[in-house]
Amino acid sequence: MVLSGKRVLTVVSGASRGIGKEIAVQVSKRVAPESVFLLTARNEATLLQIKQDILSSSEKAQVWIVVCDMGSFNDDAINTFKEVLGEIKEMGPFDSAFVFHNCGTAGDVSKRSTELSNAEQWQNYLNVNLIAMVQFNNLILESITKEVAPHRFVVNITSLVAIQGFPSLTQVIVISTKRTVGVYSGEPFTTLTSTPRNRAARTGINVVCCHYANSHYRR
Repeated sequence: MVLSGKRVLTVVSGASRGIGKEIAVQVSKRVAPESVFLLTARNEATLLQIKQDILSSSEKAQVWIVVCDMGSFNDDAINTFKEVLGEIKEMGPFDSAFVFHNCGTAGDVSKRSTELSNAEQWQNYLNVNLIAMVQFNNLILESITKEVAPHRFVVNITSLVAIQGFPSLTQVIVISTKRTVGVYSGEPFTTLTSTPRNRAARTGINVVCCHYANSHYRR
């Protein structure tokens, strides 16, 4: 197993709540004590709390947090990540590295796509759900080479809207960006030959895309 009991680098975007938070906390309970975490989200207070949660279960862990809005993944943000990744790289090698890209937005679900005429709003959806995901993943993989972590895993988390339409969610831009993440990740039914998954054999990068669904329950 490349996770349990191993010294692992874990990177999580959208780490301040929900799935991202739970991934970070649960991974910290399974990896070796000297593992390293890089967590990013918009809310510094919640990131600091999650850092403490991780250190509570693994006192020797090293936890880095970077406050970042993926809708504005600009040069300043990129340079900050490069600086942090440079320091993390010096702490290697690691047995493996995991990148969980959980950041995303469904936008204003009360509006139809025909009601969205603000170009900045459309661009923000593109940036958060797709463009920043590609930039962020590439930034990590450029710094954390196979010499630093011979086993590298990228988990791109999208949404059920990528594979199933919703009557109340007709925002074409959100659905299409989520679906494109799946194609980029090299899902089995795509015909692309240059996706990260199809390059895994020669790069040591393993890529998977998860479409999580809503859970319906009764109290």
